[in-house]
Amino acid sequence: MISRRSLRFVTAALIMSMLLTTGCSRYPALLAEWEKAEPPAYLRQNSPADLASPPPLPTPLPPPKTRPVPEPPAEPGPDLSFFSPDPALLKELAPAAIDADFAAARLAKGLTLADFEALVLLRNPDLRAAEEEFQAVVERYSQTESLNNLLSRYAALTRGLETGVGAMAPGTDNAGLYPFPGLISLRGDIVGQEVAAAHELRAITRREVLAAARRAFWELFYTRQAHAIAIRNYDVVDSLKNTSAAGYAAGTGSFVDLVRVDMEHGLMKEAIPIQLEEVRLRETAMRALLDLPLPVTIGDLARSVPGRELPTPAELEKTALTARQELRLLRARITKTEVLIAMAEAETHPGYSLNFSTFPAKDAARILPGEERPDSFPTTVPAADGVGTPRNAFYGLNEGYLRETRRTLAGLRYRLAAEEANTRSLVQGAWYQLAKAHREERLYRDKVVPLARTDLDTTTSAYEAGRITFAGMLDVYSRWFAATLAWHRAQADLGVAWAGLEESVGAQIGGEEAFQR
Repeated sequence: MISRRSLRFVTAALIMSMLLTTGCSRYPALLAEWEKAEPPAYLRQNSPADLASPPPLPTPLPPPKTRPVPEPPAEPGPDLSFFSPDPALLKELAPAAIDADFAAARLAKGLTLADFEALVLLRNPDLRAAEEEFQAVVERYSQTESLNNLLSRYAALTRGLETGVGAMAPGTDNAGLYPFPGLISLRGDIVGQEVAAAHELRAITRREVLAAARRAFWELFYTRQAHAIAIRNYDVVDSLKNTSAAGYAAGTGSFVDLVRVDMEHGLMKEAIPIQLEEVRLRETAMRALLDLPLPVTIGDLARSVPGRELPTPAELEKTALTARQELRLLRARITKTEVLIAMAEAETHPGYSLNFSTFPAKDAARILPGEERPDSFPTTVPAADGVGTPRNAFYGLNEGYLRETRRTLAGLRYRLAAEEANTRSLVQGAWYQLAKAHREERLYRDKVVPLARTDLDTTTSAYEAGRITFAGMLDVYSRWFAATLAWHRAQADLGVAWAGLEESVGAQIGGEEAFQR
């Protein structure tokens, strides 16, 4: 007789056997359906790759010693847009960069404007400081490259070295593929724009120092000419004083002429030391630009011949809007700020996932093979982001630092517009000063000085014949010296005007044809 316990055991065994038989009979159909399954349409690549085949293995990390290291950005060459020195002259004066005695000896021999510009480029402390500051900014690249190496090693641990390359495998979690190549590129762009901005700051310093050197050269040229004219004028007045005193003693001269010539003699006597002090002041300014001590003497300055052809304001404005360093500096800062915003938008969002929609869609996996997913989100990725990078919704619009950066960007754009308007005004004003100096120099050279010389010769002959009074002779000499002094002032003003115009434009204008040094 079968016990009740045995009957229960037999019944349970029969039920289990029936369940196993039913499950095994359905397994081949389930396996066949699984093998025929394909990923949803929104996960297919545009290329005709076989997505049913196993995905390619990620590229292994090369050994650290053989891993290619990106080259640092090419250092911008010296800014020669504002002034292009003669290579042969720079080579000749190269020892002056480190040898003050050589520079002092060269300065004592006399120099041209081109010689002085080359010496300033080699010895000026402000230019050396700007160069060191620029090189310091260039060194930031190595720091950024070290950060990228660290993040790459982190990515190696997550087996995501080649992010965004090749077909996307189903089930891949992009959260482990950080950092993306696009973010690495953005960091490089930021450093590149910082280097570009530093390069423009160095160019601004170079431009300002060279413009100051040109003004100092022309001011010294004028003060020396004025001092020489004052000495000649004093000699003439001193001779006239003796003649007037002798005539008054003989009873042929008037007391008025004697008093007048004595006044002129006193004024000329005091003008000579004043002019000499101004010459020393201008020489001190030139020595300061060369970082040389006071005892160094400066030889004769060779007169430069300014060009006669004036550029048109339209051409100058077009050149200035492209070449002026302040505008290029602002453009570099604007680009850097835009890249900072792009990086913030790329990094400030929820956790990374495979989905390209705002929120992960849980029903995506339940879509049958062959069915098209509703077009509720982008199915393509911009080429700039790389295939495989997520396109999640951006949640950082209200972040304080991002609002600050956007305000900074807007301010930089307004500042760029203001600087462009200011550049147009500066160029127009500099062109006016150049045109004015050009007309005045031509007027004194071609008309005023020749007429004053003719008047002096005629009056001298008349005075010797007794047809002109002493007062008339003194007036003619005064006009002659004044005309000569005004001509030298016009020459210096023309050189200063050329320097101011090139400083306003930010580029050398016309080369040797426009300004023969």
